[in-house]
Amino acid sequence: MTSMTENFAIGRVDHIEQGSKEIGSTVRYKVSVRTATIVCRICNHTWIASERSGLRQVMGAMHIECPECRTTEQVHPSVFGL
Repeated sequence: MTSMTENFAIGRVDHIEQGSKEIGSTVRYKVSVRTATIVCRICNHTWIASERSGLRQVMGAMHIECPECRTTEQVHPSVFGL
């Protein structure tokens, strides 16, 4: 599934999951993004974004920055399935 934002196309999201803190529960929750394949719609650069490469989780948003042309955008975490 690919999600489109104003500046980026986002696909193949790998989530970080955390188990429930309830005793005996096996439920797992998506809490962050480990990696995502992102295409910059401005310069057409494609890369695997991670915390170290153009993707940061900030208060209430995910901040994306293209390493090629430095285009940036903050998007709601729901775009990443969180």
